[in-house]
Amino acid sequence: MKPKIFVGTMYCGEGDFEKCKNAILNQVNVETEHFIVQDKPEKEAHDTLFTKWNQLKKDFSLFVKVDADTVLNGDDILKKIFDFMYSDKDITGLQIPIYDYFTDSLIAGLNCFKPEVIFNTNSHHLYCDRVDSGHKKQIVGNAVPEYFIPGAHHCNYATNKQAYHYGVHRALKNQRTNIQKVYNAWKTHKDDLRLYALIGADHSKYFANGNEFNYTDDKFINHFKDAENQLESYKIKLR
Repeated sequence: MKPKIFVGTMYCGEGDFEKCKNAILNQVNVETEHFIVQDKPEKEAHDTLFTKWNQLKKDFSLFVKVDADTVLNGDDILKKIFDFMYSDKDITGLQIPIYDYFTDSLIAGLNCFKPEVIFNTNSHHLYCDRVDSGHKKQIVGNAVPEYFIPGAHHCNYATNKQAYHYGVHRALKNQRTNIQKVYNAWKTHKDDLRLYALIGADHSKYFANGNEFNYTDDKFINHFKDAENQLESYKIKLR
């Protein structure tokens, strides 16, 4: 029998979404159920996804979280993940680096879990994905086999709004190294997508309460419109 894998995706208009879906649909030697949470604020979307997994986990071998801006690398990666995680009964979590367009580098991104991992919810809007517990052994960073890397491509087909959100979100999480990498990549390529991400990082000061940064929030929409109007001035400012 083919292993059954639950794939969870949260979607809010990301430009990579169709390719994300197709890459999941085309996986071989596994049976997948693709559960999509659409157009919800980030915390509500995570809560919905984790609640669904908790309801169904007894029927699946793995839960793999594939965000809508993420396109799996290869048509057999889910089977490789299954084989690796079940090669050691103590492995309960695997985090595979993915290639990120904005930083032009690898970032942590493809998260995989066995059913015994426990998912709860928290009250934090910014870190609402950090709710897994009950692990025995998690494979992350340098411990991940090289043949997995990159596990996916991240934001290769981003929209301007998606790029802006990327910058806001990472700056709010104080990911200064990543923002610097975005700036370095922009200095090389001078592309508008990375510039929108840099404007988003600068605009993170408007979201200092760690909230109202969702795609559908009025504050986010209004500041993104400002970013569109400020694009040319930022090109001059950042030279």
